[in-house]
Amino acid sequence: VPRRRRHRNRRHRDRHADEVAADQVRRERSQRNLRPPAIERFAEAETLLDEAVALQRTDPTMQSSLVLTLQLLGIVKRVTGRFVEDEAAQREAYDIIAARQGPDGTAALWQRAVWATSLVGAGRATDGYREAMAVVEKARAIYPTRGANLLWTPLSAAAAAACFLEKDDECEALS
Repeated sequence: VPRRRRHRNRRHRDRHADEVAADQVRRERSQRNLRPPAIERFAEAETLLDEAVALQRTDPTMQSSLVLTLQLLGIVKRVTGRFVEDEAAQREAYDIIAARQGPDGTAALWQRAVWATSLVGAGRATDGYREAMAVVEKARAIYPTRGANLLWTPLSAAAAAACFLEKDDECEALS
């Protein structure tokens, strides 16, 4: 194997190991403040939410409820350190809202911002940043007043992603 290829493979392997380690650190940090009774309550909530999602998926008239249940299920998974599962739940909620209202509807944009935050947690910070910044651009067209309270969700998603990626100037500007 040529020297350059070995170096590239080692760099890729090191990057993967770093991502796995970072995911473990995020999971441990998210669970650090949870006491055993809280962990048990989240497990109970997750079981009930999983059942609700399964039931709501069988009834097409329950789409609005399914969105809310997926959002809550994602939050439970995020709090318990399962960021990839959170991202999947938040993405599904976004897809349902976007299909019903269009991707530029306010509810779809705000859910897209929540999903962007989940992407960062799942180790896809660059994707999360890109999605969050796209939401900020569209949200500012809806609410052009700078500092409008209704921009909080898109701005906080973009700021979190920018800060995570150490884009310090943007982090400061968005915070």
